[in-house]
Amino acid sequence: MIENFEDFILEFKQQINGISRNKIAILSKELNQARRERFLERRTVCEIVERGFTDDEFERFMSVVDSPIDKICFTFMAVLGLRVGELVALRGKDIQGDQLMIKSEKFCWNSIITIPQALFQLLPAAGPDEYVFDVHDFTLREHFKLYRARAGLDAIYMESAPRGVAGAPAKCRRLTLHSLRHYAIQRFY
Repeated sequence: MIENFEDFILEFKQQINGISRNKIAILSKELNQARRERFLERRTVCEIVERGFTDDEFERFMSVVDSPIDKICFTFMAVLGLRVGELVALRGKDIQGDQLMIKSEKFCWNSIITIPQALFQLLPAAGPDEYVFDVHDFTLREHFKLYRARAGLDAIYMESAPRGVAGAPAKCRRLTLHSLRHYAIQRFY
């Protein structure tokens, strides 16, 4: 059986050289879907745990945010579904009327998002080459952790395997700064 499978792999490698990148991506997606369906018991905890805010959790979280700039940043992320890197990279020239030009930090493409009027009112004034939000992503992450703890939303769903010199496991929390994006996507859906 193993010899037949090794022959199959060699033949497959030879055939795949002539296939386009797009078709390989489709094939990869199909293989991953088949693996997930066949081996349900092997799903990771990350796939099972809901990593977005509920409406109540989001209200509770925002009620403890005391910094005006943090409140605006978190609101933009939760309403528009921005990643933290996309938010802090916004410049004045990216805002054209009620349209926001987003340069995706994960992919190599741009998109245009319409800013709701209530959110548009919150935008700080910025020159064309100035950053709209004068804040660093590290600062937003640290502040998020503080507010998450204050709101009592510091739930841990697992600990990672020990790593690093000290060998201490990392605590994996259900809600992270990226959960604001998950929240926006849930609301869009």
